[in-house]
Amino acid sequence: NPKQTLTLLINVKIGGKETWPWVLKQLEPLRERGWLTFVEGDVLYRRAVTVVGTGNTRFDVLTANETYRDAFCDAPLDTINSPPPLSPPVSSPEIDDPSSLSSETISSPQSSQGENSDLGQGLSGTTPTSSFTTLNSHYASVSLHKAIGRIWHGRLSPSQLDIIRGQVRGAHRRGLKARYWDLPAWPLGLRDYVWEVLSSILYHLSSIGKPTSV
Repeated sequence: NPKQTLTLLINVKIGGKETWPWVLKQLEPLRERGWLTFVEGDVLYRRAVTVVGTGNTRFDVLTANETYRDAFCDAPLDTINSPPPLSPPVSSPEIDDPSSLSSETISSPQSSQGENSDLGQGLSGTTPTSSFTTLNSHYASVSLHKAIGRIWHGRLSPSQLDIIRGQVRGAHRRGLKARYWDLPAWPLGLRDYVWEVLSSILYHLSSIGKPTSV
């Protein structure tokens, strides 16, 4: 199907700064055929394959070329929470600093860890002023357990649901696709329940705005 698109998620497990140039080199056959989604200047051109770097992929390395890029970041979903319209951010015991989640930028330990530190998905190579948009990111992801903590009695609590809705809203507000990993696999009833809830939230929270694309 020539209209079928593919997201190629590349999970960098070792040093992001040293590894990423080799990743870009391996993508050359796709680049030569014009199959890669890319950014030129401030315009996003969508193609058949969208490459997303996760794990230790470094934000600073991936975005170093300001004129042309054909790979995108996996933003940290838990740092881009958005409150409901006309409502203040929801305070929750699972979040250390809820006020930081409503910011357009991220709260990153980068400055205290050193510029070469690999801090994991969405944080490596960032600064406190790093901003995630459709021009540098595609997904916004987080471990569900990290985002909301433990699921008690087989059901998500109201505060946990508020956190999920806020994170999905924050991703959609930036034109990014929300993605949760580390979902429960057992018992099957809990697995199916979580899938159903997440699917419902993703369906009902429509994306706000669309990226400029060709």
